[in-house]
Amino acid sequence: MVKLFSVLLLPLFLHAALPSSQKLQKGIIADQGAVSGGVAGNGFSMLKMQLVSMPNAKMERYIFDIGDLKGHKIKGLPGFYHVQLVKNPPQMVIDFSQMPVSRVFENDLTKTLKKSVLVSNGKLVSDPVDKTLTMVLNLKKPGKMKVMQVKGEKETSKLVVDLYN
Repeated sequence: MVKLFSVLLLPLFLHAALPSSQKLQKGIIADQGAVSGGVAGNGFSMLKMQLVSMPNAKMERYIFDIGDLKGHKIKGLPGFYHVQLVKNPPQMVIDFSQMPVSRVFENDLTKTLKKSVLVSNGKLVSDPVDKTLTMVLNLKKPGKMKVMQVKGEKETSKLVVDLYN
């Protein structure tokens, strides 16, 4: 009976150990860690990738337009994603689940990253078995990131990653 009582109360104690929601900043990673989000669906595609440089803020914004399996714009949240910032070696790894289709190819990624001051190079790996698309961006030095998902309303859904120096 004591074990059952302990098991039932454990979640209450763990919840009390969390800081208040005002202190938590969702989607912001300081040195290393990961952020996940998105929704499940029949499948998704990467329609476009953009890099917006903001040199005064020492920041780069990566915008990924997400579409449906047929490459059309979608409403609502993007498909499942997992963005990880690694300190050693400094990299950002973005996994897009349920994304067997991409209009962004390795040469598009290379061309986009030539404009970057924070990323040295990158690669795009598609796994047809898992139907995942993985993007690995090698950073010039460790950084910080903020990850946001944008619900598609007038435009298609987007994943936005801010990378800071």
